[in-house]
Amino acid sequence: MLEKTLENIGLNKKEASVYIAALQIGSNPVSRIAKQARINRVTAYDIMEKLAKRGLVTSFTRAKVKYYTAADPELVVTDFQKKVDELNEALPLLKELTGEVAKPTVTTHEGLESIKKIFTQALRTEEEILLIANIKEIELHWSTFNEDFERKRMDYEIPLRLIALDDQRGEFMKEYDDEFQRKTRLVSKAQFNFSTHTLLFDGKVALINFTTNVGVVIEDKDIVSTQKTLFEMQWSLQQGDAPTIVVRKVGNIKKEEQPVQEEVREDQSSLF
Repeated sequence: MLEKTLENIGLNKKEASVYIAALQIGSNPVSRIAKQARINRVTAYDIMEKLAKRGLVTSFTRAKVKYYTAADPELVVTDFQKKVDELNEALPLLKELTGEVAKPTVTTHEGLESIKKIFTQALRTEEEILLIANIKEIELHWSTFNEDFERKRMDYEIPLRLIALDDQRGEFMKEYDDEFQRKTRLVSKAQFNFSTHTLLFDGKVALINFTTNVGVVIEDKDIVSTQKTLFEMQWSLQQGDAPTIVVRKVGNIKKEEQPVQEEVREDQSSLF
């Protein structure tokens, strides 16, 4: 069963046997791994060199003897998934070479656990993540959101920009931005109250509704580009960098008789 699975990702039968044997007995010389795999030592050595080039085994030398160690299967899966993701990203360009117009890829996720997988998929990105979210609404349905997504994102050192509602949970997220490699800007709940969420990552946009437990992931460069533009527009509107200064007039001073600059200087006590 295990050999068949490994063969499905490109290994031949002997390569699969050698990798499994190396996992079973740990770091060992090629002769012992060959014995465990029940194949010829010379053949096993050639296979080890091939597996090493593919990142499936590593080696070190001790007392002039070369030892081989099988790579962690979880790392193998992660590496293989990255290759699949890269191929999917290249797919539109490959289709263009044949004259075929690439169509948007739309994937629907139903159920809380399936929606969580969208966020897990986002953790594979090597780029910045953009998120528009009602944090309170997310945590109402996914109470461990911070532990399951935010802390893991921080561990992977993936930056995030967040547009959140200006409520207690939004303020909490903003307060801890520095600790979580995050930048948060808050929007007025009275003006922009929303209960669904938008997640942008790796050329994809995910539209998520935790109330109905439905998430839709769209992969289309034009749609994603538009969504990113809308995000940047809202982000720039919430800068809050330039303070608003209000000046009260004192007396009935005509504009042409008294420049505004002097009005401010005379009545500095009125600034608030």
